[in-house]
Amino acid sequence: MANKHMKKILKVISHREMQIQTMRYHFLPTMGTRFPVPDSRSLWFISFIYSSVYKFILNF
Repeated sequence: MANKHMKKILKVISHREMQIQTMRYHFLPTMGTRFPVPDSRSLWFISFIYSSVYKFILNF
């Protein structure tokens, strides 16, 4: 049960992240400079979400 729930949440999060990435790469070029935004912050944020969600499910 928890595993099914976890998969659903991960799917939602990864979909959201994909949307953010797409947005980032679509809107940055319009600003004139095409530079990659550092992903370390978003990666840290995603891992933080993953871990908190995982702990939440384990404590359920």
